[in-house]
Amino acid sequence: MNKTEKTKVLFIPIGYQASGMYRMSLPAYYINENGNMEICVEPAGANVTSELVDMFDIVVLQRCASTSMLNLIQYCRKEKKKIVMDVDDLFVEVPDWNPAKNSYRSENLTIHSQIIRMVDMITVTTPKLAEYYQEITKTVKILPNCVDFDLYGENVGNARIENKDNQIRLLWMGSATHQEDFKIIEDVVSKLIEKHNIKFVVYGQLPEKMVTDKFDSKNIEYHGFTPFNFYYQSLHRINATIGIAPLVDIRFNEFKCVSSDTLVATTEGFRKALDLTTSDIVITEDGNKKIQAIEHNKDEVFNIETNCGYSVEATKNHRFLVYNQEKGLIFKDVSNMSESDYMLIQKRKLLFNDKSIPFEFETGNKTAILKRQKTQEAIDIVLKNGLKGQKAVKELNRMGALTLSGKKWDVYNWWSTRKLDTTKASHRIAKQRDLKYPQRLNKELALVLGYLIGDGYLRKDRNNIGLTSINPEIINNYIRIMRQEFNLETMIHKKAGTKAIDLRSYSVDLIRFLTSIGVKLVGSKDKEVPECVLYGDTEIIKSFLGGYFDTDGSVILNRKFNTGVIMVNSVSEKLLKQVQVLLLSLGILSKRRRMLVKIKGEKYTYYLLSIAVESVPQFIKEIKFSVDYKQVRLLELKRRLETRTKGHSNIGLYPVNNLMRKIYSIAKEKGIALPAKFWNYLHKKNRIEFPSFKVLKEFVEFYKSVSYLSEYKVLKRIIDNNLVIDKISYIKRVEELKTVVDIDVNNDLFLANGIVSHNSPLKALEYGMMGVPVVATDIYPYKLVIENGTNGLLVKNKHEDWYEAIESLILDEEKRTRLGKNLNSKIMDKYNVKAEAEKWEKAYLSLINS
Repeated sequence: MNKTEKTKVLFIPIGYQASGMYRMSLPAYYINENGNMEICVEPAGANVTSELVDMFDIVVLQRCASTSMLNLIQYCRKEKKKIVMDVDDLFVEVPDWNPAKNSYRSENLTIHSQIIRMVDMITVTTPKLAEYYQEITKTVKILPNCVDFDLYGENVGNARIENKDNQIRLLWMGSATHQEDFKIIEDVVSKLIEKHNIKFVVYGQLPEKMVTDKFDSKNIEYHGFTPFNFYYQSLHRINATIGIAPLVDIRFNEFKCVSSDTLVATTEGFRKALDLTTSDIVITEDGNKKIQAIEHNKDEVFNIETNCGYSVEATKNHRFLVYNQEKGLIFKDVSNMSESDYMLIQKRKLLFNDKSIPFEFETGNKTAILKRQKTQEAIDIVLKNGLKGQKAVKELNRMGALTLSGKKWDVYNWWSTRKLDTTKASHRIAKQRDLKYPQRLNKELALVLGYLIGDGYLRKDRNNIGLTSINPEIINNYIRIMRQEFNLETMIHKKAGTKAIDLRSYSVDLIRFLTSIGVKLVGSKDKEVPECVLYGDTEIIKSFLGGYFDTDGSVILNRKFNTGVIMVNSVSEKLLKQVQVLLLSLGILSKRRRMLVKIKGEKYTYYLLSIAVESVPQFIKEIKFSVDYKQVRLLELKRRLETRTKGHSNIGLYPVNNLMRKIYSIAKEKGIALPAKFWNYLHKKNRIEFPSFKVLKEFVEFYKSVSYLSEYKVLKRIIDNNLVIDKISYIKRVEELKTVVDIDVNNDLFLANGIVSHNSPLKALEYGMMGVPVVATDIYPYKLVIENGTNGLLVKNKHEDWYEAIESLILDEEKRTRLGKNLNSKIMDKYNVKAEAEKWEKAYLSLINS
């Protein structure tokens, strides 16, 4: 095409009803007015011929699911026309009660599926809807519905005309496809009519019998839909006071949530889902994206766990991008997932911002500090005078000295304390008077936290922080860092009959400080990674993991098979789940499993985490042991693995042989042979092997000449995003209700515990154009437009909630006016088709430019 020529675009709407007008005719009109393109709008039918299509560069179709449309698209592909399909509903999930279901039976959906794989671009109305098509083509554009203020004319923002009866007019709009939505509010409206002087106005294609059977005709006003060119004028004449927009809470309309303790990767480190806010920026597959909306609820959840032990809890309607051997990458919600599906785990080094959050901590009150100083001074005087036993205790009590529990001294406390002090350097329990606190988390403190989570303890009843170890490197590091970071001396106590050294410090303020940064006062079974580490940058995570593997980790060498393994064990399942996610953020894959250990006739449950063989080099690169003999073993393991000619791990293999075969079969037709190194993955007689990441990467690189194939795109996406395909081992419903968090990241997939996770608000737009206050279901798509209490009211689909919200507007004229004006301002600012037409234009031009 000559660069001086305008791009020619043919729009083919399904007709001139609301969908065709909002998604095709109105944008086309204003694109044409901009003058950068030549536009033609021709509804689907006999007039859309091959001769007409030949005149255009881009063909934009709507809701394609027929044989005639399939034939048209095949012709467009043959003639190298760019094809765009607009989709404004989730047609693969139309509920059975919706009349549109008749148009999208299995045979139509098959055609629909064929077509969407052939087009160059899919345009959708909302971020939620985009998720369904993201795995089919990377070119999915979100073009929200907008209203035409010019068409509405001078009545914009002013729905009210003279109302002689001064009667509240409650407006419901919708077609026959919204019968179930209407049922949500019919009883509520009936009660409101009985109590207040209101008129219920129904505008649309709702069967009139549904309305007349329910309400007294004197309180009802029924209007059928008018042609679109008179639609806006008829809306004004309806003279609505309040608009309502109920919507059934089903998957056709919305997705759902993950559990509150799910770890989500943000640019500031990991955050528990419960702690996320709209100021957080989430790491996604396509870059860093700000959270658009977030909501907390109580709901039943399901626990999904993979063969490698990666797990996530989510509600039944939450959708994940999964791999299926027959269908490739597809979106599935939890209720439709099975043990034949594979979860996608993202194994790549995440780039967190290199900064740590300042600690917010206040030391104990001045009275307590003065008491500790007085006690320490009394101890110094007693020791200096050489007093012992009862005399020492008597003198301490005379001077008002207190034990750490706040009680007076006795002989037992005195001598037990003195026995713990085996160092010549200090006789003090702790330098309480000089205790200091770090302002931010650093690598040294993160290392000590790793030690404490591994082999340490906090005892609030005795104000005791302790660590037990036999390794000189750990002992020396711990003593040094405690002195350096807290100005606190550590008491050394040798455990009788063992080689272990018990390191103890006594400080109520230190315990308060550690608990304030997320170190929990719990037993071994309930240990978890401190929150300050989860919020830390990459260097903090590496230092913490180094300390943890120093204590609880081990490197086991197998001389017989010239190999070995790095592992760590714990009685805390939650701790190892979190450690597994932290390792993933460094690009390290691991496997977690449960094991029973019998000790003195009693069975105990332990959890074992082992590093995948392919990730050992990455582990060595990122995490250093401070224990010398472990570091030596680690380097020996690396040497052994480098000399092995064949791997032995089944972790991190890819069951994508079907896709590889399809790619090869097409490539073979082009004369591209199959290299011998791929033979075992496609044609081995006995047992087909699954390829490793390295083999798959080589395969994708070799067959890049057929990169247009959808199967190739799936493999390329796996490689580019460093995804691991891990089979689901079980899906179980969690017994109790849990707090769940609904996160909207504007069309992108975010990481939930390392796992890749994930309709139009038209009524709200029309109400806002009229300046009418609206009450809507608290669900997508309305949450995209309505801010509860600011420009409208959002409610759950409960009768009492709907009744209370509508009645509050009936009784409060000022509230109605304020919400209506605010909504009108937002719609005019962000959903004006005249101003937003440029987005359509840029989307189409991007196809030509590419």
